[in-house]
Amino acid sequence: MPLSFSTFRDRFDEFSQITDATIEAAIAEAELEVAGTEDWGDRRDAAIGLQAAHKLWSSPHGATMRLESPEEASPYLDDYNKLVRKTFPAILVI
Repeated sequence: MPLSFSTFRDRFDEFSQITDATIEAAIAEAELEVAGTEDWGDRRDAAIGLQAAHKLWSSPHGATMRLESPEEASPYLDDYNKLVRKTFPAILVI
C-alpha cells in the first residue's frame, strides 16, 4: 500500500503550512523515484516519505524551515541516505 497523504501529514507535521496539492505532488514524485525496486520491503513508505519531505524542504515552500541557505544539507536527505545504506548494503567485488 503506497504512502497515504494523511500518514505523511501525521509523520511530517512540520509541513502543515504547505498546501495539500503541493504535498501530494511531492509524494507522487517521490514514489516515482523509489519505484522500480521492490527490495525496499517494509521501508518503502519511509523512503517515499523522506524523499517527499526532502523535496518540500528544498523547494521555495520550505524556505522558512531552513536555518541557512538553500544549499544547507537537508536532514531528510541524510535520513533517506541512511535508509538506502541499511536497505541496500554495498557489495565489495574483488
